[in-house]
Amino acid sequence: MSDWVILSGYYFPPYARFFVFGFSVWLLFRRTYSSYLYSSSIVHPYLCDICVLITLVNISYFLLR
Repeated sequence: MSDWVILSGYYFPPYARFFVFGFSVWLLFRRTYSSYLYSSSIVHPYLCDICVLITLVNISYFLLR
């Protein structure tokens, strides 16, 4: 078990960096569109947040691949 903990510091899953990059961009974009998103009643805000997050993670996958 201790070998796994030591080796986990050297191994960073390749898909994790796409998620981290997409998530950080999502946090920046969310600050700009959150007031508009929560003021309208057309789309459920949490559903739109999840869709934007998934889209940004996919874009970061194609950009950082």
